[in-house]
Amino acid sequence: YNLSDASFLIGAGAKTYGDYTAPAYDLLGATRPSGSSTDNPDIGAYENALAVTPYPDKVMGLTATSANQSAVLAWTANTETDLSRYAVYKSTTSGFTPASSDSVGVTASGSIVTYTVTGLTNTTPYYFKVKAINTSNQTGEYSSQVTATPEYRGPGWYVAVAASGGSASNEGSSNSPMLNLTDAVTASSTGDTIYIAAGTYTFTSASEGNITFDGSKTLVIKGAGAATTIIDANLKHRHFYFNANSSGTLLDTTFKI
Repeated sequence: YNLSDASFLIGAGAKTYGDYTAPAYDLLGATRPSGSSTDNPDIGAYENALAVTPYPDKVMGLTATSANQSAVLAWTANTETDLSRYAVYKSTTSGFTPASSDSVGVTASGSIVTYTVTGLTNTTPYYFKVKAINTSNQTGEYSSQVTATPEYRGPGWYVAVAASGGSASNEGSSNSPMLNLTDAVTASSTGDTIYIAAGTYTFTSASEGNITFDGSKTLVIKGAGAATTIIDANLKHRHFYFNANSSGTLLDTTFKI
């Protein structure tokens, strides 16, 4: 028996611990440590002939940030001088063991420590792992798993009546417009634009009205035209409420209330 050349246990032992000294030989009689006298022994009963493993270390510090139909991965750079690239894997199954079918791609070089995974489905959780590869094509251990759930984040938010595809469960993109303006205002961020498609939007409850602008973010809200985009409060509540800090939000004249 002996440790694999890829084992992270190579050279990871200690010569002494308290009053104890590590054995000078392994179970097969091989000298420990196998390198110079300044090297540390391996962990375990069998010593590898190598003083250090030539394989890359496990990738550490992996993070995933969700974006629209994508996720941005970043990790801590490995310290090996012979790194060639990093390989990225994804799955919709938590705890997955990467297979070739899970491969997303590789970085262009070993100095690149970010990767954007595209073509994802919004609201679906994805799981990611990364491993390092050196110039001898030796691969390190997979990183710990991280997860991200892509979601639509603007900067354009779209609202449409039900007949034009608007739904309370939609994400707010041009292909998946929201049904209620208040939902678009809530989901948007400062600097975003809300586009209200042609149609008559009739409030059916007070919760759909009294859309409040308190100055916490600035928005542009645009309709398809005053003759075609109509917001009818239907006596349920006021249309909008602006406080003294809300001057940054622009309501143009392309819709009628």
